[in-house]
Amino acid sequence: GDVHGKAGMLEDLLKTWDGKTQLLFLGDLIDRGEDSRRVLEMVKDLVENQGAICISGNHEYMFLTWLDNPEESYDHYRR
Repeated sequence: GDVHGKAGMLEDLLKTWDGKTQLLFLGDLIDRGEDSRRVLEMVKDLVENQGAICISGNHEYMFLTWLDNPEESYDHYRR
């Protein structure tokens, strides 16, 4: 958890993975870092092709809430 858009950090961590141990992502994959999209693409691939498990965190929840109603959430993110 708490990758926060840091694709390079996730790539470095995955280099130590043996390919057999169950991967479990505990949310907060997005936000703050420079490459949330790439992180999501990597995790999606691992879930679909390697059986990884991904649980959404509060940063994913806040983003999805904003997507659902950006006008209502604007004041929160404007700060």
